[in-house]
Amino acid sequence: TLKKRAEASHTVYEKLSIYREAKEYGFISTFIISEINERYETFTSMVQARKRIAYLQNMLKESETTGLQTIMKNAKSGDVDAIFLLADLHLQGKILPKDGNRAFQLFSMAAQQNHVEASARMGHCYLVGDGVEENQAKAYELLSAAANKGSSYAQTRLGVLLMMGDADELGLPDKERNLEAGINWIKIAADQDDAEAQCMLARYYISGEYAEQDYDQALTWYRKSAEKGYAPAFCDLARIYKEGLGVPPDPEKVISLLEEATKFDDDLEIKLELACEYRDTERFDEALKLYSFCAKKGNGKAYRKIAQMYQKGLGLPQNISLAIKWFKAGAEKGDSYCQWSLGCIYMKGTDVPQDYVESAKWYQMGAENGDENCQYFLGQYYEKGLGVIQNYDEAVKWYQIGAENDDTGCMRALGYLYKKGNGVTKDPAMAVEWFKKGAENKDTGCQYALGQMYLNGDGVFQNAYEASRWYRLGADAGDANCQTMLGKQYQDGSGVIRDYHIAAKLYWKAIEQGNNIAMNNLALMYEHGQGVPKDHKTAMKLLTLAMDAGNKVAAENYKKIKRIFD
Repeated sequence: TLKKRAEASHTVYEKLSIYREAKEYGFISTFIISEINERYETFTSMVQARKRIAYLQNMLKESETTGLQTIMKNAKSGDVDAIFLLADLHLQGKILPKDGNRAFQLFSMAAQQNHVEASARMGHCYLVGDGVEENQAKAYELLSAAANKGSSYAQTRLGVLLMMGDADELGLPDKERNLEAGINWIKIAADQDDAEAQCMLARYYISGEYAEQDYDQALTWYRKSAEKGYAPAFCDLARIYKEGLGVPPDPEKVISLLEEATKFDDDLEIKLELACEYRDTERFDEALKLYSFCAKKGNGKAYRKIAQMYQKGLGLPQNISLAIKWFKAGAEKGDSYCQWSLGCIYMKGTDVPQDYVESAKWYQMGAENGDENCQYFLGQYYEKGLGVIQNYDEAVKWYQIGAENDDTGCMRALGYLYKKGNGVTKDPAMAVEWFKKGAENKDTGCQYALGQMYLNGDGVFQNAYEASRWYRLGADAGDANCQTMLGKQYQDGSGVIRDYHIAAKLYWKAIEQGNNIAMNNLALMYEHGQGVPKDHKTAMKLLTLAMDAGNKVAAENYKKIKRIFD
């Protein structure tokens, strides 16, 4: 009977209580019971510690000043739980300034007094390199010890370490076995009602990355986590209902879940997410109220959102002057999107007088702030001398920084600089290298440029088939230049088997996007009846459209054909 009760118990603490009861009947050996007694005492100590910590945390909620004074006073007098909580406040950077070094020092003091959760936090610090140099082996040692003593915090992070850590550094067996062990530790923590572990387990079921995809299981674990007031679980559930993963999409449910999340966490990002949902469901007053609250807290993204409402007239009278005012406020708070937006507004000059100098100022600010879009445009300005003195060295510098940030526009720009020899030594092979990086990152402009290099044998051995391969990738993605060039290859039988019908289809796709070269080429196909019915009127109409778009070759063809018919 006791064995069945133990197997049915939900927590290690409950299980150990049953085992201690079994000792009275002589069902467990002395050796085992001594180990159980030790673990029971550890769990009892942990439960008591959690109660004391919860008491101190409640004091903080009621009054940060009074609560913090009490914690610091108790910590100074040697209260191990107060020391732990003080360390955690430094680690989280809430109420107290973020200070990893001080947090680790305090955790160490508590751990020396056998505080299990402090040891677990030390393991976390070693895992992420916060306050101490990252050391997976040391993290594994501390987290394993705390996890085996019942710390769900340690169990969760031990699970993550086993799944994502370096097996060689940890001295552990193959990755597959580590994944299994890792997910098991997270399940153990989840079974102990650890909200973070439950949320994490739900994410694995949603993604299918570490567990077989199962929306029902994901929803079950998310709901368990949310019942404990874990805000990320509410946010994840909101996204599930927004995207309709295993449930019908439900905008109102999304909003109610995010509203619940804000009750348990003051994170401005959650409030911003809720404000965006208010905006998308046209509850503009509520959206503006939340955006304004976040803006007052200094959140640059909130300034951006208010600016966009004025810019687009969402629930407010459209007012570009106010939009610019809010964009500038966000830009000064360091929001790179606001900086980029201002650069674009002054560059286009559609709502304000065009001002490249003012535009360059904001792009410069955004570029220095790490925004790859600003880095690209600033590079363009220096290359072309827009709003700044032309300086190829500066252009190359910013393009390279943007390329390192995976901006394919910067990769393309560098490719053309090396192709032409502007600001750098002319190097077609280097141009090919940059075009290829961008092309492999699905940039259609780079796919077109790389196709051109192969077609012309520039920087590589001439290879019409390889050119067609890159044109095809761009054409399939909807790029008009690639569609035109691939159409030309099918028209000429260059690198592909000649097929006028395919050529005509590709030209039409490009023409729909206004490509005047495709207009000229298809006009000649209509004039000669290649893959399309011979049609002089359609040919002349297409040539006229190409001429109006400034195509000089089309103008010459128009004159030649007109002379013949005249």
